[in-house]
Amino acid sequence: MAQDPADWPPGPARDRALAHRARHGPRWAQDFSRMVDHWMRSPEVKRLARLRKVGDVVAGVLAPHERERIEIVSVHQGTLTIAVADTMLLSELRNHRQHELVHELVEQGTGVGRVRFRLARSAPQRGRRR
Repeated sequence: MAQDPADWPPGPARDRALAHRARHGPRWAQDFSRMVDHWMRSPEVKRLARLRKVGDVVAGVLAPHERERIEIVSVHQGTLTIAVADTMLLSELRNHRQHELVHELVEQGTGVGRVRFRLARSAPQRGRRR
């Protein structure tokens, strides 16, 4: 029989020998600074930095009681989508604050030129029948 269990004919002995074999090679130490540098250059980190910048601008434009009832949903292709908790605030933001918010976002260089507001989905209430 060959020494390598992978070359053996199929059977229980071959299966046991392959099961006992180490599946991965030894792990070697990685240079941590290189890993962090690679991660910091990733598109995900760039997206997070952009989202943080957008969040800071939104926080600067809206009042604290308004910020508590909104959630930034996404920033995609120059459009910022914000979920609003109730219809009264949604109407107020669309009619009175949207232009100011877009102006600040463009002025701060966030890459956002359009703001979409939508009504936030409410979580279904448990234990309640329709």
